Order: sequence, then C-alpha cells, then structure tokens
Amino acid sequence: MTTQGDVYAWGANHFGQLGLNDFQVREKPHKVEHLDQKNVKQIAVGKNFSVALGETVSAEQESKDGETARSPSALSGVSSGVILR
Repeated sequence: MTTQGDVYAWGANHFGQLGLNDFQVREKPHKVEHLDQKNVKQIAVGKNFSVALGETVSAEQESKDGETARSPSALSGVSSGVILR
C-alpha cells in the first residue's frame, strides 16, 4: 500500500488472494484498481488470503455539528479465499 492509499499486489495467486479478479501469478506489482476510492487504511495478507480494511461513513454517523464519525469496515472483493462484508 502506498502512502496515498493505492494498493498493489503480486506473487502467487492460486486462490485469487491478490484481489485482481483472476488466478494468474504476478511477477511484478499490479494495482488493485477496485480498491480505488475505498479509503483503505490497513492491509493484512497471508499465504492464501488478503484483507483490506477501510472506512465507511453512513448518514446515521453524522453528528449535529456536521462532523462525521468514521467506523472501520472490511472491504469486499479483496480475496476469493476470504471475503468480509
């Protein structure tokens, strides 16, 4: 993950764990474009999985003074091995 929040993945991809919507092995970093605009904050990866944690804001979380409360949520579509919603 870059300091701007862009996510790149590479390596073995036998289970679709790179989040690139296929099972092709990647020798070089490829941008995980479906995570653009998702406000990714953290990433966890393992041998057969990857998970991205981002922030979501709902109308119920907005306070009277216009400040917004943010809560973490798992972003779907990151891994075919583990998908959190």
